[in-house]
Amino acid sequence: MIKFLNQIKLSGHEVDKELDEAKVYLLPKIEEFILGHSFFDEDADVSFFQTGVSSLVCLIKSTSSKYILKIKLRPGDINMEALFLKKWEDLRIKVPHIYQVGKIEDYNYILMEYIDSEILTKVYKTEELISKNIFFEMGQVLNKMHTLKAEGFGILNKNEQAQYKTFREWIYNTWVQNQIKYTKDNDLLPEEIFGSFEEKISLIINYLDKNRINTYCHFDFSPNNILETKPITIFDPDCLINHSYIDLAKSLIQSIANCHDSSCADQILEGYFSSKKDLFDKEVFRACLLFIAYLKFPYWHKKNYEAILDIEKDFLLKNTF
Repeated sequence: MIKFLNQIKLSGHEVDKELDEAKVYLLPKIEEFILGHSFFDEDADVSFFQTGVSSLVCLIKSTSSKYILKIKLRPGDINMEALFLKKWEDLRIKVPHIYQVGKIEDYNYILMEYIDSEILTKVYKTEELISKNIFFEMGQVLNKMHTLKAEGFGILNKNEQAQYKTFREWIYNTWVQNQIKYTKDNDLLPEEIFGSFEEKISLIINYLDKNRINTYCHFDFSPNNILETKPITIFDPDCLINHSYIDLAKSLIQSIANCHDSSCADQILEGYFSSKKDLFDKEVFRACLLFIAYLKFPYWHKKNYEAILDIEKDFLLKNTF
């Protein structure tokens, strides 16, 4: 007998409508999956996690074991997450161990280790994360993750090759261009205040042409995707091949949103560059931060997260690193 201990949390926002519909569709499929899987007993309890939008994640507890089942909600997505986590595990970075990957109809899943811990933002307030130097540790871990070199830009295909050869090609993909257009059309980052977007992009392109330090990017490396363990456990990457500065910039922007506080940024940077401060090009990195803001602001604007937008804009204007 399969017992569901709670309900799937739906976003309810129009921007997440298709993902919500996929969650509802997959509910009976999960029961079929468990009943037909050799890992589980006939009796199992299922609890759905209430965070995350693009994946459906649940804890499956049978008589002798516990596992995490994570299902990607966009049909056809390849299991890059399993690949990325395995590569970081090889670097001795603490991540959930992957037991199995596969498909439930058109939806890819990962069956992975259950780690009995909460995300950082549920355990600590922002000031506690800072006083305990956890943001510093995050910076150090992200730096170690970025020692894993890669070629190209974008998501990986089935042959583990990135979609695009250059950053210039990648930023002209449909999703990036739609995000930039939305930010411009809604005047979310006025150029008379934040500077010319085209000039910032040119600065990034010129720098990346000369400094090809591409890596396996988490692209959502923030306290909401890190478990409170010693050392910290990294999970839920939004897998991307890109330059390390782009991933680091995304980490700062997303961490500020998670914590509703920009004071975490300096500590992440201090940890990240603790062993190579001389390599930090501050002007280029500021341009990367603005670029990431152009990509993230549309989602927050559509969900009316005005407080987050205000904190992010204040950070972009006042950062002094």
